[in-house]
Amino acid sequence: MRKYLSFNGWHFNKAANDYAVSLMRKRNKETGKEEPIEPLTKERVDEMLRTNGVTIENKGNYDYVYVANMCIADRWGSSIEDEKHLCLDIKDTCDDVDAAPDSVMICWYAKMKAKGEAIPWGDIM
Repeated sequence: MRKYLSFNGWHFNKAANDYAVSLMRKRNKETGKEEPIEPLTKERVDEMLRTNGVTIENKGNYDYVYVANMCIADRWGSSIEDEKHLCLDIKDTCDDVDAAPDSVMICWYAKMKAKGEAIPWGDIM
């Protein structure tokens, strides 16, 4: 963990993002079963932000990509109904004025600790 943080701080790199997103699930409304989400890539998120005219000041390496995928897993089709509002939610989360710039990964870390899930720090270097 210390080595990861010395290189990345409390921010997602690509490997950490890919790992975190691989754990994300969404309930299928038709079957009622939990299923993995179809991950959004950094390139796809960048394209959506550009298309919708949304600029994020506090991207934090891959933090905003993690947030985009979290929104898909947790709020898509509920409080987020379209791509524009997805982009705005990503911005609201990443650019939250009263949150620390590294709060996205810190929140994920806290959730993992609360669930008792070990993070494979060596694998996400």
